[in-house]
Amino acid sequence: MSYTIAEIFTLPSRGKIYNVPVSEQVKLRSMTLEEEMQRLSNTETPYKTLCDIIDACMVEPIGISSYDMHLGDYQFLLHRLRVVTYGSSYNMSSICPICGRQNKMSINLDEIPTFDIDTDEKLEEFKKLFTITLPKSGNVIKLKFQTPRDMDAILRESKDFSEKNPDVKLNMEYLYNLQHMIESVDGKRITPVLLDIFLRKLPMADSNAIIKASSKINDKVGIDSVVKNVCTNPRCGAKYNTTFRITTEFFGPTED
Repeated sequence: MSYTIAEIFTLPSRGKIYNVPVSEQVKLRSMTLEEEMQRLSNTETPYKTLCDIIDACMVEPIGISSYDMHLGDYQFLLHRLRVVTYGSSYNMSSICPICGRQNKMSINLDEIPTFDIDTDEKLEEFKKLFTITLPKSGNVIKLKFQTPRDMDAILRESKDFSEKNPDVKLNMEYLYNLQHMIESVDGKRITPVLLDIFLRKLPMADSNAIIKASSKINDKVGIDSVVKNVCTNPRCGAKYNTTFRITTEFFGPTED
């Protein structure tokens, strides 16, 4: 007898942003013990582990792996998987920036707003974000949205560099992150080696422009990560925002 349940959800992107046909409807079943064991396993590719579980929990294939999805679609499916497995109530805490009090809260994951590409107008606006002209060098950059596969690659490349160059104290994740944002420079795809050289000599104003433009692409799809709070300290009562965080409560909820 099966005790799993399944629900149908709609991707924030509506499947419109991919180069292959993707269904906007995703039917997810709840996780099993075996998949929880998989999640807890030691892995050097944490995103792939979660994506493998998401893919396995898709009752029917939708045309793409979550490993190659826009990060917003991936994060949305991760939240939906949690809801279908454990329910929508999620306990989280935050620190009031005014008085320093730790405030506990219960969030309804079903009520978190999403940023959707549900009209042709929004799709056209989204497409326009991918081409930028750098403010200092004037280079024209074609961007790409980042995927869970990119996130694993950035972690792996940074680790490999550190192991091969233990005496070099550089934040290589910053560089590799930029590399995985760029599809072409001045209309040409360039090799990773040449892209490395190009980025290292880039004025900081230009690299900052790339980061900001990529952030806009990320922010157009997926869940709203801003959580509104009110401090429970009767002497404070401040209203403030915090960022949604995945804690041990996400896949191991405790009772209130």
